[in-house]
Amino acid sequence: MRPQFGAKDIREHHNRTIGTYFHPVGTVRMGAVVDAELRVHGINATVLAIAERAAEIVLGGGR
Repeated sequence: MRPQFGAKDIREHHNRTIGTYFHPVGTVRMGAVVDAELRVHGINATVLAIAERAAEIVLGGGR
C-alpha cells in the first residue's frame, strides 16, 4: 500500500527542501566596463594574458 500525501504534506516538504539557486547577472551601460578602445576597466595586461592562456588550456588547444 502506497502512503498517501496531502497538499499540506507536500507544501511542508517543499518548504523544507526547495531552495533558490541563481547566478546574479545583469546589464550595464556601454562605457561602464570598457573604454572607447574596448579595453576592460580595472584589468591589467598580466591578468588578461593569464585568463587567455587558461581559456586555451580549458578548451584543449594549449599544451
